[in-house]
Amino acid sequence: MKTDTWYPRRHMSWQQWELAVQSVTERALTWRKRRRIVKKEKQKKKNPVLDWLDAILSAVVIVLLINQYLLQAYQIPSESMKPSLLISDRIFVNKLVYGPELVPGMLKVTADEVLEVARDLLRPEAWGVGLLGPVDETGDYGLG
Repeated sequence: MKTDTWYPRRHMSWQQWELAVQSVTERALTWRKRRRIVKKEKQKKKNPVLDWLDAILSAVVIVLLINQYLLQAYQIPSESMKPSLLISDRIFVNKLVYGPELVPGMLKVTADEVLEVARDLLRPEAWGVGLLGPVDETGDYGLG
């Protein structure tokens, strides 16, 4: 009978079960410690300047992606938005409402365009399929 299994068996005594649990726990902890040591060694080999550069570049890329596609902070510069917004008010603009710009300044995809393409693709005639039953009155095949 093996004593290194982690689950209790009906024919195991309490002491055998304790030894099995102890063995599994020791193996898990030594594996974890070895993994930490290897990680620390890799960190020591890394150049601190490159490590900082990697962190800074990652942060810049994440901020640029968020500003380009998700939301952007603005400060109101003039009183053209009065009485809703005052001068120097700060707002966040949700860019997902109007659709992300895939190519900045050139190609913007709105939710209406995506829905229109989906409607066109789901039309049975587009795939050369004939309908046997009646189509609803709007003719949009249940896409709203």
